[in-house]
Amino acid sequence: MNRRTFLKLAIYANAVTLAGSYPILIERTVVRVNRYRIPIIDLPPVFQGFTLAHLTDLHLGFLVSETFVEEIVRRTNGLGADVIVCTGDYVHAKNTIEEIEKIWPIMSKLAAKKGVFSVVTRTVGKS
Repeated sequence: MNRRTFLKLAIYANAVTLAGSYPILIERTVVRVNRYRIPIIDLPPVFQGFTLAHLTDLHLGFLVSETFVEEIVRRTNGLGADVIVCTGDYVHAKNTIEEIEKIWPIMSKLAAKKGVFSVVTRTVGKS
């Protein structure tokens, strides 16, 4: 292998490494708040202006700290939503309860005017 071929391969390998590390090093720390107005025909007046916060894919564990999840909970509470809905992927590890036991005290701090609702499935052990 000549020097030119080696350098090309090294550049390609570095580019692939950088592209592959983006979701792990950068994207995992990006938390977005998207706001949507959803028109609903014949919506009862009591629901006019009703707001819902949807929280998902926290993945507490190896790359996501308890402090980071606490900040997400704080920001979510700061939205002042009428309802908060949590739809899963709370922890990274599968088939353990250690991370679940860490995240529930944090998640229990979520507060909304009309309530907080979560989807929970348990995959630890056999049912």
